[in-house]
Amino acid sequence: MRRQTVGKGIKMIEEIKKFSLAKHEGPYENWPSKTDLFFDGKPTGKKIDGYVIEKQFKIDDYYLIITSYDCPFEETNNFILLNNNFSVEHKKWIGRPYNSFCIKDAVPINDYKILISFIGDLKVTLHIKMKSFLSSKPRIKLNWFTT
Repeated sequence: MRRQTVGKGIKMIEEIKKFSLAKHEGPYENWPSKTDLFFDGKPTGKKIDGYVIEKQFKIDDYYLIITSYDCPFEETNNFILLNNNFSVEHKKWIGRPYNSFCIKDAVPINDYKILISFIGDLKVTLHIKMKSFLSSKPRIKLNWFTT
């Protein structure tokens, strides 16, 4: 997806393929919950939750990375907002024991919203709230619905 501008220079969400995660060795049950993060193949010195990057986006001066734990029968997803120094600004997660939240697709729908479809009929609108009167930092908001 090309980065587009809307209105007065506001930039749209851009899907990217810049980040990767280190591979874990040994039995799955011994893997740590956080994994080393790479940008353009180079170590960032940061660790984030998850083992697999499902989707990644550039949003203004931030990155949104959606990760999973590669466990299809009890899949959990992390939504991690990073700044340009790759530090976590905010994060949310979706998961529940004995349930699977396998992402089917994640599509930008406007400047700061992404529609996430899961296998089954669950959909989530992920909204990046850049700033509010309660916080000077950006926040992730998730709205659930079914079709």
